[in-house]
Amino acid sequence: MNSNQKNNKTSIKLNFQYEDKNIFITEKLLRTWVKKSINISFLHCPYICNKISLNIRIVDEREIRELNRTFRKKDNGTNVITFEYGIENGCLSGDIIICFSIVKIEAIQQKKTFQDHAAHITIHGVLHALGFDHLNSEDAVKMESMEIEILNKFNIKNPYL
Repeated sequence: MNSNQKNNKTSIKLNFQYEDKNIFITEKLLRTWVKKSINISFLHCPYICNKISLNIRIVDEREIRELNRTFRKKDNGTNVITFEYGIENGCLSGDIIICFSIVKIEAIQQKKTFQDHAAHITIHGVLHALGFDHLNSEDAVKMESMEIEILNKFNIKNPYL
């Protein structure tokens, strides 16, 4: 970890794009979730950088299904897809694509509030952009623990219970 990460003096640039005009969450709330996720998890981030640039794109079910099919070879919709690009010139960058209409359906199915589930999915996407993953059980426990810690800061209960 470098001194910028230790002192939390990392520059954060967020760009929001709205393909789906049926927005259920305000940009202000999205920004709050994203920045809190970065601030809490960044000390554990596998990358060393002094800038973070993330694009958060809100899409409809058609677009997320197309992205899922093209990049993950899965022909179905999903709630979030993250493209982690790593570091270039000291800047960590990534794209987080969220489909809130799928998040809304999942929230109903899982008997959660939409806002709580949307926060969880947004935080999950941010952690992927920062280099975290859940491909093995050790990494999954680490990532889920961070998600729970961040959600707790918003008084949102553990989504894995």
